[in-house]
Amino acid sequence: KLLPPASVATVERDKLSIRKYWDYSFHEEGDLRLNEDEYIDAFAEKITLAVKKRIKSINRLALPLSGGLDSRTIAAVLYKLNIVDYIKAYSHGNRRCYDVKFGKKIASALGFFHSTDMIAPHFIRENAVSFQFLTEGTVACDWAWEIDVQKKTFLRDKIYNVISGFFGDVLCGSDPSWNRLFNAGDDEVAIQRIYRSHIDAFNDEELAVYLNKNIYERTKGYNFETIKKAYDNAPA
Repeated sequence: KLLPPASVATVERDKLSIRKYWDYSFHEEGDLRLNEDEYIDAFAEKITLAVKKRIKSINRLALPLSGGLDSRTIAAVLYKLNIVDYIKAYSHGNRRCYDVKFGKKIASALGFFHSTDMIAPHFIRENAVSFQFLTEGTVACDWAWEIDVQKKTFLRDKIYNVISGFFGDVLCGSDPSWNRLFNAGDDEVAIQRIYRSHIDAFNDEELAVYLNKNIYERTKGYNFETIKKAYDNAPA
């Protein structure tokens, strides 16, 4: 929160330096293509058309709402279109987390119905295996709550249509998980690629630094073996 967007702070002895490692680059000076504002308008238009296409003839709609880029963008478009009779937003987490805090604020500002499902500290631990099965081991298992937990909530409210999105992951830069599996010669290559792409925190290299040496030696390789087991047991 203290740093500018997309920047890295380096502290070396008594010196502090901050550098920006990434920014949008729309065109070079003198390029005759669209300017930045025109790109933004065109992007907004395409998202609006995509949302409109998916809510055609729908009267009751569920909207998972965390306050993140994708869900709040969809919320804004739904409000602008104003063609669905009943929209209910759902936030998940504990009462103080940002997903719940901002999800409620956004829903209130737009006039959407809203409910919060509390997620206990043991939630991931107790559901991780079934979540990995649902997502076939190819994405972070916590996303499976949209398949499992939220589905039960929507059905309770007699809502059978849900709109969700992954703008940040897919539309705005990174590629879908399955692209990394193209030309994977065998299961071992595939699982290595999945592991390297998704375990971006607490991989073996980081754990070797963070953990006490004796503890690290006992847990070394455990993360990879856990992911591999989920992959081997996936239904597809």
